[in-house]
Amino acid sequence: LHRHGVRCMDELERHDCAEKYLTELVELDPGERELVGDAIFRLVRIKRARGEEEEIKKLLRHYWELGMSRPAAGNMPWGAK
Repeated sequence: LHRHGVRCMDELERHDCAEKYLTELVELDPGERELVGDAIFRLVRIKRARGEEEEIKKLLRHYWELGMSRPAAGNMPWGAK
């Protein structure tokens, strides 16, 4: 899902396609923090272009919870801090 979303966003420049795949990945929550984090930040970029501020807050909250779900919160990605 991540690869398809990135391809839609970067190569094909189809943000609706990218949003579909990246949203599915975030909802699936595969446990791979790096992929989900990248997907969330890509979705934030798409939603910021559309002016969907409330959706951005929800995504960033999910990113924060993802980082805090690990026992060692000191290893959170810099963006979540």
